[in-house]
Amino acid sequence: MRSSILASPSRWLTPLALLLLAGGLWLLWRLGEPRLWAIRVMAGSPLRRTLLGVPVFELFEAIHAALPLLAWIALAGALLSGLAAWLRPRLLTPLAIFTVTAVLYGLSASLVIQEQSDAPHYVYLADAFLHGRVTLAERPPHFEENDWTRYQGQWSVSFPPAPALLMLPFVALFGLAFNDVLFTLLLGALNVALFYELLPRVGQRAGKPFTFRPGARLALTGAFGLGAPHWWLAANGQVWFTAQIVATTFLLLTLLELLGPGRPLWIGLWLALAALARPPILLALPALVWLLAQRRPWKALWPGLVPLGVTGLL
Repeated sequence: MRSSILASPSRWLTPLALLLLAGGLWLLWRLGEPRLWAIRVMAGSPLRRTLLGVPVFELFEAIHAALPLLAWIALAGALLSGLAAWLRPRLLTPLAIFTVTAVLYGLSASLVIQEQSDAPHYVYLADAFLHGRVTLAERPPHFEENDWTRYQGQWSVSFPPAPALLMLPFVALFGLAFNDVLFTLLLGALNVALFYELLPRVGQRAGKPFTFRPGARLALTGAFGLGAPHWWLAANGQVWFTAQIVATTFLLLTLLELLGPGRPLWIGLWLALAALARPPILLALPALVWLLAQRRPWKALWPGLVPLGVTGLL
């Protein structure tokens, strides 16, 4: 083991690069002066009091305040990639994509990443589940708006529960103050890494199999992560966007299984969880069944109906 690690030192470049990223973010926070950044942006033009529709001083102060959190994310990515360099070098690139995407998403979400969103429905639903309830223990925030449901004096959440199920351990630790913005952002970064992993399987399962060149694979991943609404959804939190990000996570896992091992039970489970975030995803079922039936006999597909059936009964 030791000789194989020493024989390929290049695998440690990714952990080192992410460690440098974490250090750079931390130094920028320690040495940077956000008001000076804002003054430099506004210099020479009285019209530059806002940037991207946000007051410049407020924007740079928010970015500065978010830097320590982003440094911790980069440090966690460096530690995980170091472990991967030792045990699973194949995971180095997906981990790097996840970490860099999380930092970029975090920078764009700096105005809202410090605290819970205005529509933390899933946090309250997870808390209700932890207390053996489906109705909320207390009146939710911003109850006058944001699609909260009140019936016979009790408040509830009308959205499907998959995101709340994922939040259960975190709400158990942090309570109703759990940050749904950070949760959604990190899942969004994970989606970009999953998309990167999916692309080769698409090429292998095509009618005429082909291989993505590394540059093309990264470019397509960047187009998904930075050139689609996914970025905006991941950087905002809130119940509607969290639901779509979670549904995307489980749909990507469905496709990875479909184009990989092709185990019907797992395909059905991931699809059921995706539907428990955004039910219209079930409209993909005929296409998934058709693709899977090309690889397995029809009678072998029934295990996939079990999680879908349980979901339907619920």
